[in-house]
Order: sequence, then C-alpha cells, then structure tokens
Amino acid sequence: YYSFLEDAQGRKWIGSLGQGIDILDEKKGTLQHISRDDGLNNNSINQLFPDAKGRIWVGTGSGMNLIDDSKGTIKSWNSGSILDILEDRKGRIWVANNGVLVFNEKENLFKTIKRNQPPMGNNANGILEEESGEIWVSSDLGLSVIDSAEKTFKTIDNDLVKNAFCQEIIRDSRGLIWVGTYGNGIYMLDVDAGLITQFSVKEGLSDGVVFTVVEEEGKRYVGTGKGISVISP
Repeated sequence: YYSFLEDAQGRKWIGSLGQGIDILDEKKGTLQHISRDDGLNNNSINQLFPDAKGRIWVGTGSGMNLIDDSKGTIKSWNSGSILDILEDRKGRIWVANNGVLVFNEKENLFKTIKRNQPPMGNNANGILEEESGEIWVSSDLGLSVIDSAEKTFKTIDNDLVKNAFCQEIIRDSRGLIWVGTYGNGIYMLDVDAGLITQFSVKEGLSDGVVFTVVEEEGKRYVGTGKGISVISP
C-alpha cells in the first residue's frame, strides 16, 4: 500500500501499487474496492487527494482520475505517471509528473509550467503550496519554487539540498517544511529564518531513504526504507 487518506465521512482510502483502491468504512463495517474494471485508468495508485468539494483526485501510473462519490462517477485522463496532486487556495489543480502541470477542469486541459532555469530533474515528485502562495516542488535534483503570480521558476541553491533526490514534501503546524529524500534522510526548512536542518542516519534516523512524513501530536513520524522513525521537537 502506497497512498492513504481519510475523507470527510471518516472513511479510509488505501491505494496500492497494482491492486487499485480499497475504501474502509469502519462505521458501516464495509470494504469497497475500486479498480480498472470500475473506470480507473491504472491499478497502480501513487496519490490520493481530496479537494474542497469532497471529490477524490487519484494519481496513477498512467494518468489521473477524479472520483465524485456524490454523483457515482469516475473521470479519467491519460497524462503520464502522476506522483502528486495539489489544489491551491484559488482552486487550481497542480500535478507532478515528469514536470509540473496545472489542470483546467472547465477547459479539460493541462498546462505545462515552463522553467526559466536549468531543468529541476526528470521528475517532479511532490508539490506544496506555501502560505505566501508560492508553489514548492520536490524533484530528483532538489527543490524548486514557483511564483504563480510572477510566473517565475527558481531552484533552491543550497549545498544541502542541491541535486538531492527529494520526494515527500509537507508543511507542519509550526510552518516548517519537511522534505524526505531518497538517500539523504529528511530536511527541515525554516523559510522565515532561512535555515535548513538535515536529519540522517548520523542523527538517528533509521534509514536515509524517506518515503513519507506525518505530523501527529507535535511529533513527526517518518516512514523510511527500514521502518518508522519519530522526530520530537
């Protein structure tokens, strides 16, 4: 299993790499399964994302799906492997695949965000909207920031994160940005202070490969290639 979310009804959505989606409703004691037979374009699920309307966007190995439970519909777009999905505060859908795309649902079109600096890497792996409205992108060559208002795209020029294979990216309740990497552990970014702190095996992380980060009761639970590590303030 690779992707999880809890919807507004308290149901648990579980995406797998090859078996589609399971939806667990503990209140009703039911388990629903969704796969290609039901309209998904691929059974390998990379991302599950709930939008402001309560719909579920699904990133798969070959594109994107939109599940509208209230209408009982599944829409599908074949747009390459989708690794992350984000709805920004303006309601726009951002997509990470081999670059960064913005999806216009009304026009049913994907728009590629062009880069005005050297390539950020072959793949965009994660997307995060900062409180300033900037869009942060993690990729296999570090971190980049998109200013959607000014339409600029810049790469973070820091020796710690430059050329690092960055994957998961989240912002915690304190406003800190956490970036999981493939091999370099996890970075904690304090944007206001301009500080980047690395947590690796040297600092006690169970492995340098970080797949996911979750905040719970002030602690950061880090899913690595060798189990779970907990970072306490």
